[in-house]
Amino acid sequence: GEGVGGGGGTLLEWEGQQIGEVFAYGMPLEQMDGAQYTLRRMPVVVLAIAAIICVILGGSFGTALVPLRAVVCITWMLVVAIGASVMVYQLGYLEFLGLEALAPAGGSLFWISPSVALAVLVGLGLDYDIFLMDSVMENWQEGKDGREAVIAALDQAGTIISAAGIIMFLAFGALLASTTPVLNQIGFMLCVGVLLDCFVTTKVTIPCLMALVPDDANFWPLKQSATRELAIGREPSFGLEGEISRDCPRLSSRGREEPERSPRGAEVASSHPEIGRDHASSPQMSTSRRPSCSLAVSRSLTPTL
Repeated sequence: GEGVGGGGGTLLEWEGQQIGEVFAYGMPLEQMDGAQYTLRRMPVVVLAIAAIICVILGGSFGTALVPLRAVVCITWMLVVAIGASVMVYQLGYLEFLGLEALAPAGGSLFWISPSVALAVLVGLGLDYDIFLMDSVMENWQEGKDGREAVIAALDQAGTIISAAGIIMFLAFGALLASTTPVLNQIGFMLCVGVLLDCFVTTKVTIPCLMALVPDDANFWPLKQSATRELAIGREPSFGLEGEISRDCPRLSSRGREEPERSPRGAEVASSHPEIGRDHASSPQMSTSRRPSCSLAVSRSLTPTL
């Protein structure tokens, strides 16, 4: 040509020189920008979620191992769910089935699929984990050891967790009936994650870990409550403001000392003197029973747990 930009010279002479900026706009480019930003921020989001899980579960259950174990189990569930999706939709392992919902689309996963599945699976995984651990802690406080507590918790909450998982599996499975590939991928990840969490993590992984780890580590630094100490046959320990006495007056529900009640026969004798004279020598009428053991504790007593 005669020149570029009216400056003269040929295209070969202008090659490699900056003559301006070129901008491209459109939906594909916006999706590329969104994918890059999302993937760049993903590690920060994952670390923030792990920190929030540790704070919430640690504050709720009062133990250090429960939140760490929950983070590990949820991470394992996410890795398996996303890995299975890569095998199906990127490598085409189930393409021989001839199902459109399980066929590779574009040769890779859509960037939005792992992001959506991450948020939903973390919420569901925590939900089922809290169901189980709440029952475990309740049984442990009643005096059972770690193995007995988790077995009883499975008996109490296992059916509820399984029913909830089946319901969510059916709900997420409806996404596989869609003709949109991104919805198929999200539905597949959610179905795999729910099945793993309901029937593997809560039924096998958590019980095995709690059975292998000693109780001191499972529930550390949580101290035994007075209810648990009484359940396992130990006397509860209190602070300096209270003491245990095996021969003490009975306390009412408000912490006040109740007056000793005389036997019914003594009340009758007081209203009928002639009966009192005849039965004055009876040990059943002249004596009153004191409680074998009760706790004489001031109202400001706070147990040392």
